[in-house]
Formats: sequence, structure tokens, C-alpha cells
Amino acid sequence: GLLRTNLEGYFGVDYVDVSSRAEEGDYVVTSGRAGGRELLFPPGLLVGTVESVSSQDTVQYKTIVVDPAMNPDDLEEVRVIVDW
Repeated sequence: GLLRTNLEGYFGVDYVDVSSRAEEGDYVVTSGRAGGRELLFPPGLLVGTVESVSSQDTVQYKTIVVDPAMNPDDLEEVRVIVDW
């Protein structure tokens, strides 16, 4: 899937294969994969937990709403990861 956010407050994973299993409370972590593209994040970083999972009968994908692991407004310090 593809993690997305927008100005209206949506934070979720789109384009999740309909056969994939995901349940409320499951952890969402970075995969470290981006197809043939350069990696943006190392694998295993906690993004948040599954808040809800939905799909429509006419769509081959699920949408997963994610409860973020942190609130960006609460950040005081961050760590930059290099050379993983």
C-alpha cells in the first residue's frame, strides 16, 4: 500500500491488496521497499496502528485508516537516520 495524508486530516494506507489481512490495532511499519524506486525510509519504523479497514465491492483494494504513532505538534527533537 501507499501511505498518504492530506490537509483534511486523513492519514492512511491506500491501494492495499484486497486479500491482505489487516485488523484494528495492528501495527503499521515502513516496508523499506518502493518498487524500483530509491528507498525513502528504512524498514521497520513504526508509523502507527490500524484504526479501521474498509473496501468497496467494486474496488480491488482496501483502505486502511491509521492512528499515527505520534502527534507532530508534540515533537521537540527528532533523530535523522543516515546510511542505513
